[in-house]
Amino acid sequence: KREYLLPRQLAMYLAKKYTNIPASRIGRMIGSRDHSTVLHSIDLIEKKLREDKAFAAEVAKIEESLKIKKEQ
Repeated sequence: KREYLLPRQLAMYLAKKYTNIPASRIGRMIGSRDHSTVLHSIDLIEKKLREDKAFAAEVAKIEESLKIKKEQ
């Protein structure tokens, strides 16, 4: 469903950013998605982070709540 699209994309982005799990495995773990879907989702999230400051702030809060240190 469309309402789950952004949260799923963000989960893929965070999984790739903070783990060494390959895109193919992330895709399988998140609803049997192909690795190219994972890579596309990551690209979309990165673009949204650059363009939408409110979204970037929300993601930063999520990362902080998960106690993930941001890369310098």
